[in-house]
Amino acid sequence: RWIKRQSGGRCCLVQLGRKAVNRLDDFDLAITCRHFRLPVDPRRYETLLPLTQVTEASLATAGKRWRERLAPPRRPWVVLLVGGTTAHHRLTAAAARRMASEVQAFAEARGGYLTCVTSRRTGAAAVAALRAGAPNAEVHEWRAVQAENPYMGYLALADVLVVTGESESMLAEAAWAGKALYIYPVEEKPASLRTRIANIVLAWAARTPDTALGWLGGYLIRRGWVVPPRDLAVLHAGMIECGVARRFGVEADITGVAQLPDLSLLRDRIWALLDHG
Repeated sequence: RWIKRQSGGRCCLVQLGRKAVNRLDDFDLAITCRHFRLPVDPRRYETLLPLTQVTEASLATAGKRWRERLAPPRRPWVVLLVGGTTAHHRLTAAAARRMASEVQAFAEARGGYLTCVTSRRTGAAAVAALRAGAPNAEVHEWRAVQAENPYMGYLALADVLVVTGESESMLAEAAWAGKALYIYPVEEKPASLRTRIANIVLAWAARTPDTALGWLGGYLIRRGWVVPPRDLAVLHAGMIECGVARRFGVEADITGVAQLPDLSLLRDRIWALLDHG
């Protein structure tokens, strides 16, 4: 912001992600996701998925690096990417065991092999439950200290990806990998008081924009004093509607691949900012 002031307006600011919710007046372009449920604004550009560092080039490099070391005993190779408990979702040991059992059955019914890949949020109890629920599967456990992280290798080499639904980042990375992709649901926690209040304010702004309450709701959100809670059901529905993913257990066909999001319009919007002067 300081640099932009010193430039006399020649510098353009583009803000990515959740922090782009606040103080739109300071930015030339704010890039957020549809499921953030933020007010429409000409300076805001909404994407279906969060932006990631997964590209065709990075996948090709990871595939070459890990192909021999990660080679599964048989195919199709199903990789289950496991998140964990968050502020709004809960992954219990019982749920993790059931999920592992179901995804292992899914893989073996097709003559394939399952690998479970955990993350920072998975937790020891859920990891143990994954091992118990899928005794025939490999479990790659996330560790804070490890010489090499094969995560990109799994994205590059898997035939099918199954991702827990609470993890926006892993869903986005799996979608960019372009594989057959399934969303596995994770139990939601009861809404907190803060979340319930934010939903009320969002309803004011969305349903009654021409009333005093509607104006107040929109003002509170635009100022960043009330942040609408993310609605991952909107993300899941959008991914399924445009062919990026399927719901696990509803559609069992593993043919086809995820449809990669088209970011050409976003690219053009940013180039237009660079040419504004």
